[in-house]
Amino acid sequence: MSNSYSLMKNLGWAEFISSDKEWDSLVENFKSKNVYQTSFHKIHFELLGWIIRRFTYTNENGVVCLFQARVKVPLPGLFIFSVIGGPIGDQLKLLELKNLKASGIKYFHMRFFSMEIYDESIKEELIENKVKFFQTPGLSGLSAKLDLSKSLDDFNKGFNRRWKRAIKSAQKENLKIEIWNNINVTELIRIYRELESNKGLDITFSNNELLTLVDAYKENLVVLSCREMESNNLISVRGALVFKDYALDYLSATNNEGRDLKASFLLTYDYLIYLKSLGVRHFDFSGVNPEFGKGVYEFKMGAGAELIKYMGEFEISSSKGVSLIVGLMWNTKQKIQKLKSKLLDKR
Repeated sequence: MSNSYSLMKNLGWAEFISSDKEWDSLVENFKSKNVYQTSFHKIHFELLGWIIRRFTYTNENGVVCLFQARVKVPLPGLFIFSVIGGPIGDQLKLLELKNLKASGIKYFHMRFFSMEIYDESIKEELIENKVKFFQTPGLSGLSAKLDLSKSLDDFNKGFNRRWKRAIKSAQKENLKIEIWNNINVTELIRIYRELESNKGLDITFSNNELLTLVDAYKENLVVLSCREMESNNLISVRGALVFKDYALDYLSATNNEGRDLKASFLLTYDYLIYLKSLGVRHFDFSGVNPEFGKGVYEFKMGAGAELIKYMGEFEISSSKGVSLIVGLMWNTKQKIQKLKSKLLDKR
């Protein structure tokens, strides 16, 4: 994929220092594009106080691999990178990351969550070259994708009986579903806290994360709301981060009243139809876990989604010594967090 940017850079890995617009044009060229690697998500993280750095790998065909990362510098000269949704493109180019020394990055540790489709042969080659794969508890590395380019008839055929019954039931209720253009963040926060309280969940998004998400994505955050018409109470909400013809399911909260009225089924159906009308062809339900999240898994798969597996989580260090130092820092942090929890429990 040839482009003007690649012609101006040396071959191999280099730090990207051009505009957000040019970065997004590079991301758009990849079939495996995702919103986590767009300028919108960069802006979101920057509003939350993170430093973001970007890197591209260029060969004779242009830019064939890229990623943007959150950066921490816990010790002078040691860079720790966290990459969500990347790298995009040729995963094996990660084996040449030591070339980043030319960008002033001599000692580094990188954690990736790659959303490229799983390839056993690529994983084996990465492992052979000392790349360490791991799995965060609760994350399966699986997701559910919907093809929204289908005809409406074929799209509707994908829903199972449970979905169809629930949609018919919700249609009989006094519900109002609409595009939430001027998002009331206070209401959005409230319904998330209701959901978390009712189900005994940890906080999904902090107040500041929801506020900055709306500020960063603007019109690229597509949200539909569902209200009980008589009270006008918000009972369900669903939102996607949209980039070109790709959408990632990102916001989803329904309170007890909404669950009783099957609101999430009707809302999600209308939401998918609306995204389809916007030209979205590829919809990612944003992760499923058949073992520890069976209800959510069945909900998403019941919409006719296809189960996919990502390359998943792995980490790379500039040297064995750096890997040991980062591991020690991580273990120490975990011990401190456990100690704090014990002290809080005793109060």
